[in-house]
Amino acid sequence: FAKVYRAAVCVIDWKTFEANVKKAETIPENAMKKLEKTFKDRPHKLLELTVQSALSELFGEETPGSEEMNVVKNIIEIIKKSRKDTKENVAVKIIEAQHANWDDIRLE
Repeated sequence: FAKVYRAAVCVIDWKTFEANVKKAETIPENAMKKLEKTFKDRPHKLLELTVQSALSELFGEETPGSEEMNVVKNIIEIIKKSRKDTKENVAVKIIEAQHANWDDIRLE
């Protein structure tokens, strides 16, 4: 079995993201440098960033503390503010055998 969802197509550009990071003043410089190294030339990959992948990207194998979690949550919020929805929609098919928690999938 599978479920099909309609999803809006989003775009993001590095300059908008960078400007929003500077406005927010909540992202440490070392974290921003790591993000720039990874995403500046491919900002669309920011849209795929999750809390877990951001933690891994920025802090490696360390066990995250509350400060690291706050940095990642702020990054995710800035990404949400920086993206622009287009008028396009796409269908996303999710196979049930691959995912058990449908509520989490729907929110993503």
